[in-house]
Amino acid sequence: MNKEIISSILNGDRRAIAKALTIVESTTDKDRALTESLISKLFEYKNTSTRIIGFSGITGSGKSSLIEEIGKRLLEQNKKIAVLAIDPSSPIHGGSILGDKTRMSTLSNHPDCFVRPVPSKFNNGGISRSTREAVSIFSAAKYDYIFIETVGVGQTEYSVSELCDCFVVNLLPATGDELQGVKKGINELADIILINKADGALETQANLTVNEYKKSLMKPIVSTSIYAPEKIEEIIKLIDNFFFTETETIKIKRELQNQQWAKSLVVNDLEQIIDAVTEKSKIANPYHEKKQLIEKLKKLI
Repeated sequence: MNKEIISSILNGDRRAIAKALTIVESTTDKDRALTESLISKLFEYKNTSTRIIGFSGITGSGKSSLIEEIGKRLLEQNKKIAVLAIDPSSPIHGGSILGDKTRMSTLSNHPDCFVRPVPSKFNNGGISRSTREAVSIFSAAKYDYIFIETVGVGQTEYSVSELCDCFVVNLLPATGDELQGVKKGINELADIILINKADGALETQANLTVNEYKKSLMKPIVSTSIYAPEKIEEIIKLIDNFFFTETETIKIKRELQNQQWAKSLVVNDLEQIIDAVTEKSKIANPYHEKKQLIEKLKKLI
């Protein structure tokens, strides 16, 4: 990997960062090799003080708008912010709208903020396959905050919790059956739960929802609204408090995440090998094919 692009990323050059992000998002063999070289070198320069915050929740809960408001206040504190906005890919033509950037107009146009829309490319769990690599790039470029906004698919969208420090779940004021099973899935993994759009006619319902969630979950749960500056400040204080009180937990979490990342890289490589082998052969006997694959993999280990 060219030393010049490494140096440029470490100095925060936006063009170099954009070029690196394009490389890690690519699936070509050439770019996969470049990705391995790039991230391996950048990993030595990761900024341990970077705060990585996952933002998940149901579709339409206002994740982008909340990140915009939180980001604006952090920019006022002279912080550098990166946003990875994961967008769903079409099952028909494979493209993505990548519209989250339009809901972050202030952040998208600020020199100290880098908003990167990323297609999910059918990856499960609400994130893209290149999310970890993108986080490494922004960390090496010394961004203070990295927000990862997931696709927005529901209770199973928690893969982001495996690569962030603080996991924020954004929900809407709920009624009746919507509160059943509150302890299952994504809510159990959350570090902070926000009941958003707590304004107008929904404010009372939002407060009731907060109280219901607090009966089942022992974690910060607050109602919020982009129209209430004091509520945005409250979210920032909750995030600050999390990083202040959970320093050791975050350190252990990052070590475990790196172990999981290493495993996933091996699995991805094995999947590619298997795909390459099976594409070249007509599988008449799956058990025989399995034996051949195992023998070939043994030679690689």
